[in-house]
Amino acid sequence: MQTLCITLEIKSSFISPFQSDTLFGHFCWTYLELYGEQALDKLLGDKQEPPIVFSDGFPSGFLPMPFLAPVIFSNEEKDKLGKDFKNKQFIEKDMLLQHLNGLTKRKIAELYMNKQFKEPPKNKKLPVFKNSLDSRTHTTQGNSGQLFASRENFSNHPVDIYAVYNPDLLEQKQIKAVFDVMGICGYGKDASTGRGRFEAKINKEDINKLKDVTPNAFISLSSCVPSDESLLLYGKTFTKFGKHGGSLAGAGKHFKNPVILFKAGSTFKIGELRHTYGKMLSNLTTKEVGNKHVHNACTVPLFCRIPDGDL
Repeated sequence: MQTLCITLEIKSSFISPFQSDTLFGHFCWTYLELYGEQALDKLLGDKQEPPIVFSDGFPSGFLPMPFLAPVIFSNEEKDKLGKDFKNKQFIEKDMLLQHLNGLTKRKIAELYMNKQFKEPPKNKKLPVFKNSLDSRTHTTQGNSGQLFASRENFSNHPVDIYAVYNPDLLEQKQIKAVFDVMGICGYGKDASTGRGRFEAKINKEDINKLKDVTPNAFISLSSCVPSDESLLLYGKTFTKFGKHGGSLAGAGKHFKNPVILFKAGSTFKIGELRHTYGKMLSNLTTKEVGNKHVHNACTVPLFCRIPDGDL
């Protein structure tokens, strides 16, 4: 397995967050359009071992704040931390990589209290007003045109996505070609109306080789479902109501069955070292769209060592 860092230069507003499972779905539909159904079937194989696993997208130079064992702080420490610390979603990448050996919430809190934290640039989430259209006449409805607002993200800061892929099934130039087309066609909701445009730059980078750690755990960099080779330590879940893309987006039952995923930043104890963890999920679709479809709930791990008392 080989690893990459894919940096997206955002060229338009976007609505859907850059989540690992959605990125995999976009990748597969685009791969199908470029290379055909037979090539995609060969790429996915038995659908148990994914040919490529993506992380979520993070502000360039940052990683998700890890979920760790809770700590009791003194009143003085609480005053220094304030109310913002517990809501931090990201931590500077270089800082986290330097403190993965013996990683604790107190260690991160001390860095914050010592004013060593840098803040990632925030997306501007602004309302964009649109008219509701009649699907039969393609004209606005009612006297007011049924005006409504949709909140969209605007950002000029790059997004980093980490990928682990099988070089026997995929070449780096193929990954680049797929992301080039994805960037032109758009990502996520309302891509057909110009949202989610980007340009992709790809570099070889293995974040697990930048440190000297004997790991007993990992920080999930993806939205995932844990596998048997890992045990949840600390994390947070959310429910994903996935949809089909490509030619199935407007045909049949385009919604997948909902699935509960752990957020990026969740921590897991490892039973064995692997390049990726998590599961490829099936049976999330109805009979109307067939049984060939899978949901990639695997994760890119960032290995770390957590003190035994926190395991």
